[in-house]
Amino acid sequence: MEINAGIEYEWGTDIGSFRAKGEVYYSDDYDFQIFDNKQDRQESFTILNFHLGYTSPSERYSVLGYLRNATEEERLNTLFFAPPVGIVGEHGEPRTWGVEFNQRAAIATSGSWDRFVSSMHSFSALRTKALRGCLRVAVTIVGMLFTGSATGDRASPLERHRTSWGVPDLQGIWDFRTRTPFERPVEFGDKAVITPAEAREFLQRPHEVLGDDRPDDPELDLIGAYNEFWLDPGSELDGGRTSLIVDPPNGRLPDMTAAARELIRQLVEERSPPVREIATNVSSDYRFAHPETLGLSDRCLVGFNAGPPITPGAYNNNLRIVQTPGYVVIHTEMIHETRIVPTDGRSHLPAEMRLWLGDSVGHWEGDTLAVDTTNFTAKKPAFEVPGYTPPIGTAEDLHLVERFTRIDAGLLEYEYRLSSPASFTRPFTARIMMKASTDKLYEYACHEGNYAMGAILRGARAQEQRDRAASD
Repeated sequence: MEINAGIEYEWGTDIGSFRAKGEVYYSDDYDFQIFDNKQDRQESFTILNFHLGYTSPSERYSVLGYLRNATEEERLNTLFFAPPVGIVGEHGEPRTWGVEFNQRAAIATSGSWDRFVSSMHSFSALRTKALRGCLRVAVTIVGMLFTGSATGDRASPLERHRTSWGVPDLQGIWDFRTRTPFERPVEFGDKAVITPAEAREFLQRPHEVLGDDRPDDPELDLIGAYNEFWLDPGSELDGGRTSLIVDPPNGRLPDMTAAARELIRQLVEERSPPVREIATNVSSDYRFAHPETLGLSDRCLVGFNAGPPITPGAYNNNLRIVQTPGYVVIHTEMIHETRIVPTDGRSHLPAEMRLWLGDSVGHWEGDTLAVDTTNFTAKKPAFEVPGYTPPIGTAEDLHLVERFTRIDAGLLEYEYRLSSPASFTRPFTARIMMKASTDKLYEYACHEGNYAMGAILRGARAQEQRDRAASD
Protein backbone atom coordinates (compact mmCIF):
# COMPACT_ATOMS: atom_id res chain seq x y z
CA MET A 1 0.00 0.00 0.00
CA GLU A 2 1.43 3.40 -0.98
CA ILE A 3 -0.04 6.87 -0.36
CA ASN A 4 1.37 10.31 -1.06
CA ALA A 5 -1.23 12.67 0.30
CA GLY A 6 -1.99 15.78 2.23
CA ILE A 7 -3.55 15.86 5.65
CA GLU A 8 -5.53 18.67 7.18
CA TYR A 9 -7.28 18.87 10.51
CA GLU A 10 -8.66 21.61 12.76
CA TRP A 11 -10.07 21.46 16.27
CA GLY A 12 -11.27 24.04 18.75
CA THR A 13 -10.68 24.56 22.45
CA ASP A 14 -11.74 27.15 24.97
CA ILE A 15 -8.39 28.92 24.58
CA GLY A 16 -8.42 29.06 20.80
CA SER A 17 -8.39 26.90 17.70
CA PHE A 18 -5.65 24.55 16.52
CA ARG A 19 -4.89 23.29 13.05
CA ALA A 20 -2.53 20.74 11.59
CA LYS A 21 -1.61 20.56 7.92
CA GLY A 22 0.94 18.48 6.16
CA GLU A 23 2.09 16.18 3.42
CA VAL A 24 2.94 12.60 4.25
CA TYR A 25 4.33 9.72 2.30
CA TYR A 26 3.07 6.34 3.46
CA SER A 27 4.38 3.05 2.15
CA ASP A 28 3.76 -0.05 4.16
CA ASP A 29 1.78 -3.26 4.24
CA TYR A 30 0.18 -2.27 7.50
CA ASP A 31 -3.22 -0.64 7.75
CA PHE A 32 -3.81 2.63 9.57
CA GLN A 33 -4.15 0.84 12.92
CA ILE A 34 -0.35 1.12 13.12
CA PHE A 35 -0.94 4.30 15.10
CA ASP A 36 -1.60 2.03 18.03
CA ASN A 37 2.09 1.20 17.96
CA LYS A 38 4.72 3.96 18.23
CA GLN A 39 7.47 1.95 16.57
CA ASP A 40 5.33 1.03 13.57
CA ARG A 41 4.23 4.62 13.29
CA GLN A 42 7.84 5.67 13.05
CA GLU A 43 8.70 3.12 10.42
CA SER A 44 5.74 3.79 8.17
CA PHE A 45 5.63 7.53 7.62
CA THR A 46 7.93 10.16 6.16
CA ILE A 47 6.89 13.73 6.91
CA LEU A 48 7.42 15.98 3.90
CA ASN A 49 5.92 19.20 5.23
CA PHE A 50 3.94 19.78 8.36
CA HIS A 51 2.48 22.86 10.05
CA LEU A 52 1.09 23.09 13.54
CA GLY A 53 -0.93 26.25 14.08
CA TYR A 54 -2.71 27.98 16.92
CA THR A 55 -5.14 30.88 16.61
CA SER A 56 -6.23 32.89 19.65
CA PRO A 57 -9.94 33.46 20.35
CA SER A 58 -9.61 37.04 19.08
CA GLU A 59 -8.08 35.64 15.86
CA ARG A 60 -5.42 38.32 16.12
CA TYR A 61 -2.44 36.06 16.79
CA SER A 62 -1.32 32.71 15.51
CA VAL A 63 1.62 30.57 16.50
CA LEU A 64 3.10 28.43 13.79
CA GLY A 65 5.18 25.30 14.25
CA TYR A 66 6.81 23.97 11.12
CA LEU A 67 8.77 20.94 9.96
CA ARG A 68 9.90 20.79 6.34
CA ASN A 69 11.30 17.94 4.22
CA ALA A 70 11.96 15.64 7.14
CA THR A 71 14.13 12.64 6.40
CA GLU A 72 13.35 9.08 7.37
CA GLU A 73 15.38 9.62 10.52
CA GLU A 74 13.26 12.63 11.48
CA ARG A 75 10.30 10.58 12.52
CA LEU A 76 6.76 11.60 13.14
CA ASN A 77 7.24 11.99 16.86
CA THR A 78 9.96 14.57 16.15
CA LEU A 79 7.22 16.83 14.87
CA PHE A 80 5.55 16.91 18.24
CA PHE A 81 8.53 18.76 19.69
CA ALA A 82 9.22 21.09 16.75
CA PRO A 83 9.31 24.62 18.18
CA PRO A 84 7.08 27.36 16.80
CA VAL A 85 8.91 29.43 14.23
CA GLY A 86 6.62 32.35 13.53
CA ILE A 87 3.83 34.59 14.67
CA VAL A 88 1.24 35.62 12.11
CA GLY A 89 -0.55 38.96 12.43
CA GLU A 90 -4.30 39.44 12.08
CA HIS A 91 -4.06 40.04 8.33
CA GLY A 92 -1.99 36.92 7.76
CA GLU A 93 1.25 38.83 7.25
CA PRO A 94 4.08 36.94 8.97
CA ARG A 95 6.90 38.41 10.96
CA THR A 96 10.05 36.88 12.36
CA TRP A 97 10.03 35.41 15.83
CA GLY A 98 13.27 34.18 17.32
CA VAL A 99 14.87 32.69 14.22
CA GLU A 100 15.45 33.62 10.62
CA PHE A 101 12.64 31.95 8.75
CA ASN A 102 10.50 32.54 5.70
CA GLN A 103 7.19 32.23 7.46
CA ARG A 104 5.25 32.60 4.24
CA ALA A 105 6.61 29.22 3.18
CA ALA A 106 4.90 27.81 6.23
CA ILE A 107 1.56 29.16 5.07
CA ALA A 108 1.75 28.51 1.35
CA THR A 109 2.86 24.93 0.96
CA SER A 110 4.58 23.39 -2.01
CA GLY A 111 2.90 22.54 -5.29
CA SER A 112 2.55 18.90 -4.32
CA TRP A 113 0.16 19.97 -1.58
CA ASP A 114 -2.32 21.13 -4.20
CA ARG A 115 -2.14 17.77 -5.92
CA PHE A 116 -2.49 15.60 -2.85
CA VAL A 117 -4.49 17.63 -0.33
CA SER A 118 -7.37 15.81 1.28
CA SER A 119 -9.17 16.08 4.56
CA MET A 120 -7.83 14.35 7.58
CA HIS A 121 -11.42 13.49 8.36
CA SER A 122 -10.94 10.59 5.92
CA PHE A 123 -8.08 9.23 8.02
CA SER A 124 -9.89 8.48 11.22
CA ALA A 125 -6.98 6.63 12.74
CA LEU A 126 -4.79 9.69 12.38
CA ARG A 127 -6.96 11.52 14.87
CA THR A 128 -5.55 9.58 17.76
CA LYS A 129 -2.35 9.71 19.75
CA ALA A 130 -0.48 11.79 17.19
CA LEU A 131 -2.88 14.70 17.16
CA ARG A 132 -3.40 14.55 20.89
CA GLY A 133 0.36 14.80 21.23
CA CYS A 134 0.38 17.82 18.91
CA LEU A 135 -2.39 19.38 20.96
CA ARG A 136 -0.53 18.94 24.24
CA VAL A 137 2.62 20.51 22.84
CA ALA A 138 0.71 23.31 21.14
CA VAL A 139 -1.13 24.15 24.36
CA THR A 140 2.21 24.29 26.19
CA ILE A 141 3.74 26.52 23.51
CA VAL A 142 0.76 28.83 23.45
CA GLY A 143 0.68 28.98 27.20
CA MET A 144 4.27 30.19 27.29
CA LEU A 145 3.88 32.71 24.49
CA PHE A 146 0.48 34.19 25.16
CA THR A 147 -0.33 33.83 28.83
CA GLY A 148 3.09 34.13 30.49
CA SER A 149 4.28 31.83 33.25
CA ALA A 150 1.92 30.23 35.73
CA THR A 151 2.79 32.81 38.37
CA GLY A 152 3.40 35.77 36.04
CA ASP A 153 1.32 38.25 34.13
CA ARG A 154 -1.49 36.38 32.35
CA ALA A 155 -2.74 39.42 30.41
CA SER A 156 -2.53 39.32 26.63
CA PRO A 157 -0.08 41.70 24.91
CA LEU A 158 -2.88 44.07 23.89
CA GLU A 159 -4.42 44.01 27.36
CA ARG A 160 -1.08 45.10 28.75
CA HIS A 161 -0.87 47.96 26.25
CA ARG A 162 -3.95 49.99 27.10
CA THR A 163 -4.37 53.53 28.33
CA SER A 164 -5.86 54.34 31.70
CA TRP A 165 -9.13 55.19 29.92
CA GLY A 166 -9.29 51.76 28.28
CA VAL A 167 -8.28 52.16 24.62
CA PRO A 168 -5.24 50.55 22.97
CA ASP A 169 -2.05 52.42 23.83
CA LEU A 170 -0.28 53.36 20.59
CA GLN A 171 2.00 55.91 22.21
CA GLY A 172 5.70 56.11 21.61
CA ILE A 173 8.23 56.74 18.86
CA TRP A 174 7.89 54.45 15.87
CA ASP A 175 10.53 53.77 13.23
CA PHE A 176 9.15 52.96 9.78
CA ARG A 177 12.40 52.46 7.87
CA THR A 178 12.38 49.50 5.50
CA ARG A 179 14.15 48.26 2.42
CA THR A 180 10.92 46.66 1.22
CA PRO A 181 10.16 48.34 -2.13
CA PHE A 182 7.02 50.39 -2.38
CA GLU A 183 6.09 48.55 -5.58
CA ARG A 184 6.97 44.93 -6.25
CA PRO A 185 9.90 44.60 -8.66
CA VAL A 186 8.77 43.02 -11.91
CA GLU A 187 11.29 40.21 -11.48
CA PHE A 188 9.33 38.84 -8.51
CA GLY A 189 6.11 38.44 -10.50
CA ASP A 190 3.30 37.23 -8.24
CA LYS A 191 5.58 36.44 -5.28
CA ALA A 192 4.37 38.53 -2.36
CA VAL A 193 7.08 37.07 -0.12
CA ILE A 194 10.52 35.75 -1.01
CA THR A 195 12.77 33.27 0.75
CA PRO A 196 15.49 34.39 3.18
CA ALA A 197 18.13 33.55 0.57
CA GLU A 198 16.36 35.66 -2.05
CA ALA A 199 15.99 38.48 0.45
CA ARG A 200 19.70 38.41 1.28
CA GLU A 201 20.57 38.52 -2.41
CA PHE A 202 18.19 41.41 -2.96
CA LEU A 203 19.60 43.40 -0.05
CA GLN A 204 23.19 42.79 -1.12
CA ARG A 205 22.71 44.37 -4.51
CA PRO A 206 24.78 47.52 -4.85
CA HIS A 207 22.49 50.48 -4.46
CA GLU A 208 23.19 53.88 -5.82
CA VAL A 209 26.00 55.73 -4.12
CA LEU A 210 25.09 59.31 -4.76
CA GLY A 211 28.62 60.61 -4.48
CA ASP A 212 30.04 58.32 -7.15
CA ASP A 213 28.55 59.97 -10.21
CA ARG A 214 28.65 63.62 -9.28
CA PRO A 215 28.59 65.83 -12.38
CA ASP A 216 31.66 67.83 -13.34
CA ASP A 217 29.59 70.92 -14.06
CA PRO A 218 29.59 72.96 -10.82
CA GLU A 219 26.15 74.40 -11.60
CA LEU A 220 24.60 70.97 -12.04
CA ASP A 221 26.43 69.72 -8.97
CA LEU A 222 24.25 71.97 -6.81
CA ILE A 223 21.15 69.90 -7.62
CA GLY A 224 20.49 67.19 -5.08
CA ALA A 225 23.97 67.47 -3.57
CA TYR A 226 23.62 64.51 -1.19
CA ASN A 227 25.78 61.51 -0.72
CA GLU A 228 24.85 58.24 0.92
CA PHE A 229 26.08 59.27 4.35
CA TRP A 230 22.86 61.22 4.83
CA LEU A 231 20.49 58.43 3.77
CA ASP A 232 18.94 55.97 6.20
CA PRO A 233 16.44 53.69 4.44
CA GLY A 234 16.92 50.73 6.79
CA SER A 235 18.49 47.35 6.16
CA GLU A 236 15.66 44.80 6.19
CA LEU A 237 12.77 43.50 4.15
CA ASP A 238 9.69 43.25 6.36
CA GLY A 239 9.05 39.52 6.63
CA GLY A 240 10.52 38.95 3.18
CA ARG A 241 7.78 41.00 1.58
CA THR A 242 8.42 42.21 -1.96
CA SER A 243 6.28 45.35 -1.79
CA LEU A 244 4.59 47.67 0.66
CA ILE A 245 1.54 47.61 -1.61
CA VAL A 246 -0.70 44.68 -0.64
CA ASP A 247 -3.60 45.53 -2.94
CA PRO A 248 -3.72 45.25 -5.96
CA PRO A 249 -2.38 41.71 -5.54
CA ASN A 250 0.41 42.36 -8.05
CA GLY A 251 1.96 44.74 -5.51
CA ARG A 252 2.03 47.66 -7.93
CA LEU A 253 0.31 51.02 -8.21
CA PRO A 254 -2.90 51.06 -10.23
CA ASP A 255 -2.87 52.80 -13.59
CA MET A 256 -3.06 56.56 -13.54
CA THR A 257 -5.94 58.32 -15.23
CA ALA A 258 -5.40 60.33 -18.40
CA ALA A 259 -5.87 63.53 -16.40
CA ALA A 260 -3.12 62.55 -13.94
CA ARG A 261 -0.74 61.67 -16.76
CA GLU A 262 -1.40 65.05 -18.37
CA LEU A 263 -0.56 66.85 -15.11
CA ILE A 264 2.77 65.00 -14.96
CA ARG A 265 3.51 65.91 -18.59
CA GLN A 266 2.87 69.56 -17.80
CA LEU A 267 5.14 69.42 -14.76
CA VAL A 268 7.96 67.87 -16.77
CA GLU A 269 7.66 70.23 -19.72
CA GLU A 270 7.30 73.41 -17.70
CA ARG A 271 9.83 72.64 -15.01
CA SER A 272 13.31 74.08 -15.29
CA PRO A 273 16.12 73.13 -12.86
CA PRO A 274 16.73 73.47 -10.01
CA VAL A 275 13.07 72.96 -9.06
CA ARG A 276 12.99 69.69 -7.14
CA GLU A 277 11.27 66.83 -8.84
CA ILE A 278 9.79 65.56 -5.61
CA ALA A 279 7.94 68.84 -5.02
CA THR A 280 4.58 69.93 -6.32
CA ASN A 281 4.26 73.63 -7.04
CA VAL A 282 1.38 75.81 -6.06
CA SER A 283 1.68 77.76 -9.29
CA SER A 284 2.58 76.84 -12.86
CA ASP A 285 4.99 79.80 -12.83
CA TYR A 286 8.41 78.15 -12.61
CA ARG A 287 10.33 81.41 -13.09
CA PHE A 288 11.23 81.72 -9.41
CA ALA A 289 9.70 85.16 -9.20
CA HIS A 290 9.05 84.73 -5.48
CA PRO A 291 9.06 81.97 -2.84
CA GLU A 292 5.40 81.08 -3.44
CA THR A 293 6.21 79.67 -6.88
CA LEU A 294 8.75 77.22 -5.53
CA GLY A 295 8.04 73.63 -4.53
CA LEU A 296 6.13 72.85 -1.37
CA SER A 297 9.01 70.86 0.11
CA ASP A 298 11.48 73.64 -0.78
CA ARG A 299 9.24 75.91 1.25
CA CYS A 300 9.11 73.43 4.15
CA LEU A 301 5.32 73.27 3.93
CA VAL A 302 4.57 69.62 3.18
CA GLY A 303 6.22 66.75 1.41
CA PHE A 304 8.75 63.95 1.64
CA ASN A 305 7.57 61.10 3.90
CA ALA A 306 5.52 63.24 6.29
CA GLY A 307 2.18 62.20 4.83
CA PRO A 308 -0.57 61.61 5.06
CA PRO A 309 -0.28 58.87 3.97
CA ILE A 310 2.99 57.99 5.70
CA THR A 311 5.36 56.26 3.30
CA PRO A 312 9.06 55.51 4.04
CA GLY A 313 11.62 57.81 2.46
CA ALA A 314 15.38 58.27 2.38
CA TYR A 315 15.75 59.48 5.97
CA ASN A 316 13.89 60.76 9.05
CA ASN A 317 11.50 57.79 9.01
CA ASN A 318 10.10 58.31 12.49
CA LEU A 319 6.89 59.46 14.09
CA ARG A 320 5.58 60.02 17.58
CA ILE A 321 2.08 59.18 18.79
CA VAL A 322 0.59 60.83 21.87
CA GLN A 323 -2.89 60.08 23.23
CA THR A 324 -5.35 61.85 25.50
CA PRO A 325 -8.98 60.92 26.13
CA GLY A 326 -10.81 61.62 22.88
CA TYR A 327 -7.73 62.50 20.80
CA VAL A 328 -4.70 60.90 19.15
CA VAL A 329 -1.79 63.12 18.08
CA ILE A 330 0.37 61.90 15.18
CA HIS A 331 3.63 63.83 14.81
CA THR A 332 6.03 62.99 11.98
CA GLU A 333 9.71 63.83 12.21
CA MET A 334 9.97 65.05 8.62
CA ILE A 335 8.67 68.59 8.06
CA HIS A 336 7.50 68.34 11.71
CA GLU A 337 3.88 67.78 10.69
CA THR A 338 1.35 67.16 13.45
CA ARG A 339 -2.21 65.91 13.13
CA ILE A 340 -4.59 66.11 16.09
CA VAL A 341 -7.14 63.40 15.40
CA PRO A 342 -10.41 63.46 17.39
CA THR A 343 -11.92 60.08 18.24
CA ASP A 344 -15.21 61.36 19.65
CA GLY A 345 -17.37 60.52 16.63
CA ARG A 346 -17.51 63.99 15.11
CA SER A 347 -18.12 64.54 11.38
CA HIS A 348 -15.73 65.98 8.83
CA LEU A 349 -15.41 69.72 8.24
CA PRO A 350 -17.59 71.28 5.52
CA ALA A 351 -16.40 70.31 2.04
CA GLU A 352 -15.35 73.87 1.18
CA MET A 353 -12.74 73.90 3.98
CA ARG A 354 -9.49 72.54 2.51
CA LEU A 355 -6.29 71.80 4.43
CA TRP A 356 -2.74 70.79 3.58
CA LEU A 357 -3.01 67.65 5.69
CA GLY A 358 -6.71 67.15 5.13
CA ASP A 359 -9.31 66.80 7.85
CA SER A 360 -8.73 63.66 9.94
CA VAL A 361 -11.33 62.09 12.22
CA GLY A 362 -10.78 58.79 13.99
CA HIS A 363 -12.64 55.98 15.69
CA TRP A 364 -11.77 52.66 17.28
CA GLU A 365 -12.52 49.41 15.48
CA GLY A 366 -11.75 46.97 18.28
CA ASP A 367 -8.02 47.32 18.89
CA THR A 368 -7.41 49.30 15.70
CA LEU A 369 -7.41 53.07 15.36
CA ALA A 370 -9.07 53.95 12.05
CA VAL A 371 -8.38 57.48 10.76
CA ASP A 372 -10.53 58.80 7.92
CA THR A 373 -9.11 61.85 6.10
CA THR A 374 -10.73 64.02 3.44
CA ASN A 375 -10.83 67.75 2.59
CA PHE A 376 -7.30 67.95 1.16
CA THR A 377 -6.30 71.06 -0.74
CA ALA A 378 -5.99 70.75 -4.50
CA LYS A 379 -2.58 72.43 -4.20
CA LYS A 380 -0.91 69.13 -3.29
CA PRO A 381 -0.80 65.86 -5.27
CA ALA A 382 -3.02 62.87 -4.61
CA PHE A 383 0.09 60.77 -4.06
CA GLU A 384 3.86 60.64 -4.41
CA VAL A 385 6.73 58.58 -3.07
CA PRO A 386 9.71 60.91 -2.71
CA GLY A 387 12.44 59.98 -5.11
CA TYR A 388 10.37 57.18 -6.64
CA THR A 389 7.21 58.56 -8.21
CA PRO A 390 6.48 62.02 -9.57
CA PRO A 391 3.63 63.97 -7.99
CA ILE A 392 0.49 62.17 -9.20
CA GLY A 393 -2.76 64.00 -9.75
CA THR A 394 -4.39 66.37 -7.32
CA ALA A 395 -5.59 65.70 -3.78
CA GLU A 396 -8.91 67.49 -4.23
CA ASP A 397 -10.89 64.22 -4.31
CA LEU A 398 -8.46 62.22 -2.18
CA HIS A 399 -10.03 59.93 0.43
CA LEU A 400 -7.58 58.26 2.78
CA VAL A 401 -8.32 55.61 5.44
CA GLU A 402 -5.43 54.73 7.77
CA ARG A 403 -5.38 51.94 10.34
CA PHE A 404 -2.99 51.72 13.29
CA THR A 405 -2.86 48.40 15.17
CA ARG A 406 -0.42 47.66 17.97
CA ILE A 407 0.73 44.08 17.54
CA ASP A 408 2.90 43.95 20.66
CA ALA A 409 5.31 46.10 22.65
CA GLY A 410 7.68 46.49 19.74
CA LEU A 411 5.51 46.47 16.62
CA LEU A 412 2.83 48.74 15.19
CA GLU A 413 1.04 47.82 11.98
CA TYR A 414 0.20 50.81 9.79
CA GLU A 415 -2.04 50.31 6.79
CA TYR A 416 -3.62 52.84 4.48
CA ARG A 417 -6.09 52.67 1.63
CA LEU A 418 -5.97 55.55 -0.82
CA SER A 419 -8.77 56.43 -3.22
CA SER A 420 -8.58 59.24 -5.80
CA PRO A 421 -10.81 58.53 -8.82
CA ALA A 422 -9.43 61.59 -10.62
CA SER A 423 -5.87 60.25 -10.34
CA PHE A 424 -6.02 56.43 -10.21
CA THR A 425 -8.24 53.91 -11.95
CA ARG A 426 -8.81 52.08 -8.65
CA PRO A 427 -7.91 52.43 -4.95
CA PHE A 428 -4.79 50.80 -3.53
CA THR A 429 -3.63 49.62 -0.11
CA ALA A 430 -0.17 49.65 1.46
CA ARG A 431 1.02 48.15 4.74
CA ILE A 432 4.07 49.16 6.77
CA MET A 433 5.36 47.58 9.97
CA MET A 434 6.64 50.23 12.37
CA LYS A 435 9.11 49.27 15.09
CA ALA A 436 9.27 50.83 18.54
CA SER A 437 12.29 53.07 19.10
CA THR A 438 13.94 54.13 22.33
CA ASP A 439 15.69 57.04 20.61
CA LYS A 440 14.59 60.62 21.01
CA LEU A 441 12.84 62.55 18.28
CA TYR A 442 14.53 65.89 17.76
CA GLU A 443 12.97 68.86 16.02
CA TYR A 444 13.27 68.87 12.26
CA ALA A 445 13.83 72.61 11.86
CA CYS A 446 13.51 72.71 8.10
CA HIS A 447 14.10 76.45 7.67
CA GLU A 448 16.91 76.81 10.19
CA GLY A 449 20.07 77.14 8.16
CA ASN A 450 18.09 76.65 4.95
CA TYR A 451 20.07 78.84 2.56
CA ALA A 452 18.59 77.17 -0.53
CA MET A 453 15.55 79.42 -0.77
CA GLY A 454 17.56 82.62 -0.92
CA ALA A 455 20.18 81.04 -3.17
CA ILE A 456 17.55 79.85 -5.66
CA LEU A 457 15.95 83.28 -5.87
CA ARG A 458 19.31 85.08 -6.17
CA GLY A 459 20.40 82.62 -8.83
CA ALA A 460 17.18 83.22 -10.78
CA ARG A 461 17.72 87.01 -10.67
CA ALA A 462 21.32 86.56 -11.83
CA GLN A 463 20.12 84.36 -14.69
CA GLU A 464 17.57 87.01 -15.69
CA GLN A 465 20.32 89.65 -15.75
CA ARG A 466 22.47 87.43 -17.99
CA ASP A 467 19.52 86.80 -20.30
CA ARG A 468 18.81 90.53 -20.59
CA ALA A 469 22.46 91.31 -21.25
CA ALA A 470 22.58 88.67 -23.98
CA SER A 471 19.49 90.08 -25.68
CA ASP A 472 20.72 93.71 -25.67
